[in-house]
Parts: sequence; structure tokens; C-alpha cells
Amino acid sequence: MNIDSIIWVVAAVALGIIEGVTLNLVTIWPAIGAVCAAIAAAFGLGLLGQLLIFIGVSVVLLLATRPLALRLLSKKKEPTNFDRMVGAEARVIQRIDPIENRGQIKVLGQVWSAVAADGGSIEANEAVVVVAVRGVKAVVKKSAGIQSLSETEE
Repeated sequence: MNIDSIIWVVAAVALGIIEGVTLNLVTIWPAIGAVCAAIAAAFGLGLLGQLLIFIGVSVVLLLATRPLALRLLSKKKEPTNFDRMVGAEARVIQRIDPIENRGQIKVLGQVWSAVAADGGSIEANEAVVVVAVRGVKAVVKKSAGIQSLSETEE
């Protein structure tokens, strides 16, 4: 193995380590190009030929595979009812009480544990709006736009 081959192998290992740390699919292609250049150097190809192989292999692999790899690795966010809850109107079905750490609402047809955004209490049958979700609890505030059940029943 000649000195050029060793330099290319060291470069390939360094680029592989960088890729392993970053996982951005940026340095994997030049690492493969460096391996190809090391093989060319081992067969006695000159420095210019080694550089052309390194650059050519790196660019071809980058152009051919990066878009496909990014598409396969991208995590698309699936919308859920959780996302739709924020901003939704709800009814308090069990008094929200911060001292006893209780309270439930019915929102979008589901029952959720709830806490008041201001840290206070909210009576049963009150209309509320979900302002956030913390863990498994909906954070709500009283809604001015909806009447409570007791007012609508009269």
C-alpha cells in the first residue's frame, strides 16, 4: 500500500466518523469517493486521476441518492386529534379543581383530564376553550362565546 492509498483511507475513515456523528447524509458520499480513490492509488493511478475519481464518485452518489435518502428518512408529522384539540371549544364535565388535582372536559367527543390555564377552578357545565395540552391534560380557559349548560337549559 503506498502513501496515497493510506491518505485516502484515513480521509475515508474521518469522513465516515463525521457522518456517524452528524447523520446528515452529507459526508458519506465523499467517504465512498475516498475509498474509490484509495483503490485507484493502490493500482498506481496518479494524483490527478485519484482526485477525479474522488470528486466524480462523490458527486454522482450525492446527486443519485441524497434526494431518495432524504425522502425515506424524513419524518412526516401525522395530524391527530391532539393537534385539533388546541383552540377547540369544550364543556367541563367534572369541576376543575387545582387543589384536589381533578377536572375533566369533553372535547371533540372525547373526555380529557383538564387544568385551568390561570391555575384556578372552573365549575362543571362551564364552556371552555383548550389553549394547550401538557402531557395528558388539556389546559383550558373559560370561553366567553359559549353559554354554560345551566344557562341554555333555562
